[in-house]
Amino acid sequence: MEQNESIEHVRQLRQECAEYRQRSPHPSRPHISASVDLTTWLDVHRLFESLKVSPVDIASDVEDPLLAIQAEGLTDLCLYVRNAAAMDNTNQDVASSAGIVGDVRRTISDMVQHEISCSEAM
Repeated sequence: MEQNESIEHVRQLRQECAEYRQRSPHPSRPHISASVDLTTWLDVHRLFESLKVSPVDIASDVEDPLLAIQAEGLTDLCLYVRNAAAMDNTNQDVASSAGIVGDVRRTISDMVQHEISCSEAM
């Protein structure tokens, strides 16, 4: 895959994440169901897997245009998970069984590691 194709693919994934965030359950959006089905959680898991940042990306000093797009998408997914889990206890259980809790932990850990390793942090 060419660099431009790769960037476009990640942008499409980023857009999917933004759409999840926009339609996440929240008290200010009573028209959105608080319950999230397993199919949705599995799609969220797929997005986490597609956008995950590799240790090589994190350790690199090279400015990677994909990393910022990936981080934005992952942030949207984390917010979706937080909102859904806060709205319904069943969502917590189903998200956990779909592997989402591990996705969120890994995402936060990877992003913190990246921020610490940036030369600007020194």
